Amino acid sequence: QYIVSVTTAGCSDSDTINVNFTSGIVNVNGSTTTMKLYPNPTSGPFSVQIDNLETNNLTIDILDMTGRVVYTRFVGSVSGNVIEAFDMTTLRMGAYTIRMTANGKSNQLRFVINQ
Repeated sequence: QYIVSVTTAGCSDSDTINVNFTSGIVNVNGSTTTMKLYPNPTSGPFSVQIDNLETNNLTIDILDMTGRVVYTRFVGSVSGNVIEAFDMTTLRMGAYTIRMTANGKSNQLRFVINQ
């Protein structure tokens, strides 16, 4: 969530903006698997929504900004849509990458922890 404030000619106004990032992989059959992470930024707890995925080997990794894997979750079989909840309150504040790997392909999104 971001708050934008604008002041011009002595008048000011502000608005709150929620930003959702979506990333996707085009499947062999032409459909697209998408991955969303929310909320971003987070204080630690967040969810990852993966839509339109058919696999028996889904793995989700969280990487720090040096590329080091700090957390791995083997989800396994997914048919359709899945939402995975995470609680990363033990991680330090900063930017991270979440990587979804399935069927020999990977997709990643960046997110921020701002405890």
